[in-house]
Amino acid sequence: MLQSRASPGLHGIKPWLCENLVDLHTTVFTTYDDKRLMAYSGAIIVVGTAKRITQETIGFLIEMDDTKTLFAKQFYPSTVATWHRQDALKAIESNRPLLSVMESRERAAKPPQRRGSKAIVRELISAEFTKKNGRFEELDTAIQEALVLEASIFGGIPQIVERFYETAFEIYNSSLRAPDQTRRLIALWQERNTVIRDHTKR
Repeated sequence: MLQSRASPGLHGIKPWLCENLVDLHTTVFTTYDDKRLMAYSGAIIVVGTAKRITQETIGFLIEMDDTKTLFAKQFYPSTVATWHRQDALKAIESNRPLLSVMESRERAAKPPQRRGSKAIVRELISAEFTKKNGRFEELDTAIQEALVLEASIFGGIPQIVERFYETAFEIYNSSLRAPDQTRRLIALWQERNTVIRDHTKR
């Protein structure tokens, strides 16, 4: 078992992390090569956490062979991934793949209760983010407010969430550094929030 933080070993999972808008410098992971833990006959399992430029924290498990990703899973809540050492021991003791044990932990974890005004809109937006392995509740408050306001006025939640990720990917693929990418994304949605509020005053 080897624990790393943005080390050269990151290379193998970098494509998957980039697909998920991850700030690579925030990635903390541990690798396992014990065959007893494999679910897909891979050569290595990578378990860790990372932060997207959208400020969402993700927990993940990736099983790989020597050349490609065989399986990738995100956990909600992301803290499920921080229990991998205990779960690895339990997996070996119970003769189960690590993935199976961690999925059991995920099912047992209760999501936080959402309260306050416009709760239904927030829950619908959250559900749409979940379809994309996103975590609406972890976005910057300004982005959350803009998304809720736009959805409340115009509807079309799937399209709104899709537009958010299209914008995030455009920024992620720019030449900006990760912290600047996050600031730019927040600024854009603050501007969008202002435009929508001005529209409602007319």
